[in-house]
Amino acid sequence: MKKFIILLMTFVAVFGIEAKPQNIPLYPIPSYNVEVTGYAKFQQSTQSTSQYQVQPQDKQDVNVEVSTPSGVTNCQATVWVYCLNSNTVLGPYTVYCNEPLQVDIDPSQLWGVLIDTDEDLLISVWIN
Repeated sequence: MKKFIILLMTFVAVFGIEAKPQNIPLYPIPSYNVEVTGYAKFQQSTQSTSQYQVQPQDKQDVNVEVSTPSGVTNCQATVWVYCLNSNTVLGPYTVYCNEPLQVDIDPSQLWGVLIDTDEDLLISVWIN
């Protein structure tokens, strides 16, 4: 057994392990009741901001709501809110089932939300 482990470690050291990048699913903002396990990204598109003709002085919030398909109430997700046009990242926030998160954002920028969950959750993300 020792020889096998030493041989395996030598093989890994010489040839390395090729890691495939994780494909993170991307959804538009707004999205409602999207089933997510692991990571997911939600992003505004340029059409969504031009459609509303947002004024710089207007206040906006990103809203994230977490629930489960089974109705269990002790679930949670980790959430980051980030600006697509700069290096602004807000969070991480821990969001629990049926306790919505609301984050103030600059309406003159495009925004995205990154979600990380350990279980199957329904995620809703919108801006108002």
